[in-house]
Amino acid sequence: AQYECFFNINVQFSDHTGTLLEARLSGAVAERVLALTPQEYQTLSGQEKGQCKWKFLMDYFEVKMLVRKANAVRRQMSIIVVDMRAIQIPELAEKICVF
Repeated sequence: AQYECFFNINVQFSDHTGTLLEARLSGAVAERVLALTPQEYQTLSGQEKGQCKWKFLMDYFEVKMLVRKANAVRRQMSIIVVDMRAIQIPELAEKICVF
């Protein structure tokens, strides 16, 4: 039997205004951000997976997301990452406005 592998990662995003819970990172965006395909990820050792995780967690990102409000079919709001890219501190400082 053949299986299709894909990323479906639940993430939380935080900035100076608070934390957004229950966002979802998947598909081509996840592959680009992690620089791995799901098949390549499966071949990594536990230590390599840990390094990948911490590299991801310690970077700063610009994120574009789709927020779908709850309705009769879907009772909860859903947040889907549409695009995401790593940015450096100077670019981050330009984008964040502090009151």
